[in-house]
Amino acid sequence: MKLPSFHLSTKKLSTSSIHHWFCATLTLCFAVNSMAQSVVFSNPSAPFVPRFIQKNTPAETTSASSTQEDEASTPIAFGRFRIRPELQVRYLQANGLPQGPGTTIDTNITTVTAGLTAELGEHWILNFAPTWVNYSDIRMRDSVNQSFKLKGATAIDDWTLQFSESLQTSIDVLAETAEQTKQRSWATVISGVRKLGNRSSYEGTASLKERYTDKFPDTKTWSTQQWLKTQLSPKVNAGLGLDLGYVDIVKQADMKYEQYLAQLNWKATDKLNVSIQGGLENRHSQAANTKTLHNPTLQASLGYKPLEHTRITITHSRSVSNSYFTDELVKNQEWSLALNQRLLGKLILDLNYSSQKNDYLTFGGITGRTANLNSFNSTLSVQVFKYWTVSAIYQSSKNTSPPLLGQQDFRYSTTQYGLEFRGSL
Repeated sequence: MKLPSFHLSTKKLSTSSIHHWFCATLTLCFAVNSMAQSVVFSNPSAPFVPRFIQKNTPAETTSASSTQEDEASTPIAFGRFRIRPELQVRYLQANGLPQGPGTTIDTNITTVTAGLTAELGEHWILNFAPTWVNYSDIRMRDSVNQSFKLKGATAIDDWTLQFSESLQTSIDVLAETAEQTKQRSWATVISGVRKLGNRSSYEGTASLKERYTDKFPDTKTWSTQQWLKTQLSPKVNAGLGLDLGYVDIVKQADMKYEQYLAQLNWKATDKLNVSIQGGLENRHSQAANTKTLHNPTLQASLGYKPLEHTRITITHSRSVSNSYFTDELVKNQEWSLALNQRLLGKLILDLNYSSQKNDYLTFGGITGRTANLNSFNSTLSVQVFKYWTVSAIYQSSKNTSPPLLGQQDFRYSTTQYGLEFRGSL
């Protein structure tokens, strides 16, 4: 792949513009990556941005765990190029793992991930990570999941531009289907931020997301977001936005949507941050005899850092997306509470509890089945060698909604616990 040459003038990147870019990218990533939820424990995604963005991102946006990870690895440098090989080995005992609607099993899960992250100068970063997944129960399919990510960024005059491309393939146990589902997804995103004077900015993104599965209709989603934002005070910025999208569904009626959005970010104190984005979505189906669905959307988060090594995050969201199932939408409501805590100077404790309700709707406004999903994740990590950490893992996850008459039973209650060994070679 031939990469275009980007030339960056870092003088054009102020902290304010980086903050605006970060918020816009976070919003877009939520929209693009809101995929099905895996039942098997997985680590949260680590920050993945070109090096010059890392240098200019405010320190408060970096979590304690990601900071520890950066300190615990040293890349191999070849001039302007840096390479970081990574290895992760995980062993889990999974009890009550869904094997199909109405069926659960107990099994051991061993995963090995061999990743490679390459920084191509300051403007490009690339990652490739295959993961080998093995189950002790022969009723489960072993797999080789793959992840590829590429990001580039530059600044030209008053513009900050970014490009990203990602590919993921997997055979995961999904909460939505209560069984292993083979899927492949592509995501292409182009974004630009332009300063309009000292206090305002324009932000625009365009994306294409493709999803292919072995059991459900394939989809392609084109979307664009346009934002006008302004700095109301040193601690408050706000914006108005428009999100337009078109969903191409194979062998089904396509759909389109528009969202009218507003956003407010408030840095109340050095320890407290509040972010709210909400609005109204209109979603239309091209099928005959359907009506437009009007739904509120919301993404809200509160971050509190009472102590230097303590971070508490509360989030709440309401959204609508096309379902894996035929001619259905998913109306999602979710809230979560997370704690990141350093203990005794060496241990890192991560706790997360989330409660999620998914209502499956038709364009006739009829509610089908409902899924009430609750999960608790915890990890306790310690650095054992210079570049390596060992983590103890525990997770519980359940779907408590009984099936409607004549429908499949997607209920399950699973617990998973084990150890993980990860680091940089």
